[in-house]
Amino acid sequence: MEQLQVTQQRMDHVELPSDIGRIPPKIAIGNDGFSNLTADQWKTFIMIYSTNILWDMLDNNDRKILGHFVQTCNLLVARFITENDLKEAQERLKDMTCVIENTYGLEFITSNIHLALHISDCCRDYSPIYSYWLFPFERLNGYIDKILTLLRYLVIFF
Repeated sequence: MEQLQVTQQRMDHVELPSDIGRIPPKIAIGNDGFSNLTADQWKTFIMIYSTNILWDMLDNNDRKILGHFVQTCNLLVARFITENDLKEAQERLKDMTCVIENTYGLEFITSNIHLALHISDCCRDYSPIYSYWLFPFERLNGYIDKILTLLRYLVIFF
């Protein structure tokens, strides 16, 4: 909980350009910090905030894990990806997985981590992730939810 509050305080002092999606102003909420982030907000947190804000809270192995993850994300969410980018992303994911296994044990290699090892192949088969990710749809779902909430309120009120 204390680390979430420190993280929140650090994030409060970062000013982002207006074209980058915002993260909710309160992530340090109970034991469920970060629980309401959308995929797009997670992307912003990982690619922009995480290294600067979390680095001194992590030990060396966790820094390696974070470094590999952030760099892999930067490579894979680009609009254009080269074969060399895919190879580097694959190697970084393998290295990250090895550090996780050596640091925390095989039981921490979850299905999501295993599936991430196949992302490069998916990009080769289906094009860059940017062309088919669902972040815009998730954002639109948020707008639709707000409209439905407003309509429910109007029905109750009238």
